[in-house]
Amino acid sequence: MNIGVSRCVFGFDFSVILFLVVKFNIVPFLSYLPSDFVEYSIPSKLTCAIIAHHATCLADTLASELGMLASSPPVLILPPFHSVPPGTNGGVTLWGTSWSLAGGFLIGLGTLLMDTISGISIHQPMKVLIYSSMCGLLGSFIDSVLGATVQASYYDSDSKQTYLGKRDSTDMPTSAKHITGKDILTNAQVNLVSVMITCILGGWYIGPYILS
Repeated sequence: MNIGVSRCVFGFDFSVILFLVVKFNIVPFLSYLPSDFVEYSIPSKLTCAIIAHHATCLADTLASELGMLASSPPVLILPPFHSVPPGTNGGVTLWGTSWSLAGGFLIGLGTLLMDTISGISIHQPMKVLIYSSMCGLLGSFIDSVLGATVQASYYDSDSKQTYLGKRDSTDMPTSAKHITGKDILTNAQVNLVSVMITCILGGWYIGPYILS
């Protein structure tokens, strides 16, 4: 979730979808949601992966941008679960987490609405909503864990600002203290990794389990 910092850009992470389509040379599955994971195994799993992709992106964006409106300070997602300044990578709030769930739900709802408008038969609508909501929550959780571990966050008590990344690549003051994480991945890289993991888990494991 990376409150106030992470922006999961649909255009950037769309490369994941492009890879799936090119890899398996399958296009028709984009227009429907088959629930037969035996006869239509690959189309069904790839459809679930695409829903997981969009659910993660929207969930992360809503949690990041609207999570800043939380009345309580963020808490680090990993032990010892202490309070961290707003904008810290890996910081989460109940408010932001709720928006993660809402983001996933909205993607599922949008999928069902598009199928309805297109005149496509809808299979197990409630399960689709549950699945997309879970993917949104899971994607944001993975993003936050990565943010707390492989992204560096610093905080300057004088200016009351949070700084991200390497010290020598930003204008952060020398008084800024390290809060969490190591400077291994950029924010965009964390977004891509979290989306890919959620696509794999959602498409190949969670989707078949819930929608079968």
